[in-house]
Amino acid sequence: MDITELVARLAEILGPLWPVVLPILLKGGEEAWKEFAKVYGKKFGEESLELTEGFWKKLFARIKGKTAALEAAQDAADTPDDADTQASVRKELRKLLNENPDLRNEAQNIVGQLVIVQNIRGDIVHNSVVGR
Repeated sequence: MDITELVARLAEILGPLWPVVLPILLKGGEEAWKEFAKVYGKKFGEESLELTEGFWKKLFARIKGKTAALEAAQDAADTPDDADTQASVRKELRKLLNENPDLRNEAQNIVGQLVIVQNIRGDIVHNSVVGR
């Protein structure tokens, strides 16, 4: 998977989660992580969280360490539907992954294993993990 597709998939996964990711980035701590885990687990399943937890923690640490990436995350939490915000998030994710080949490889593995199967029943979206 090329970097453009990888970044697009990560941004798609993170899109609705920025409001719960932001406290992890700004405050850190176990309570913020528990809230993310709860929301992520509901959206993508507990198995998915177990599979991806280490990756998200590494990615969030990298975002927190870069002012522009942290600002893009703040904007995403504040205005998640804004096209410019989404482009900024993708740009910062692309930079982070290009600067960190190990993180990029891990992201490719994670995204490759996550298969988002959307069965919309009202507002409920069901998702599953390949191989589980």
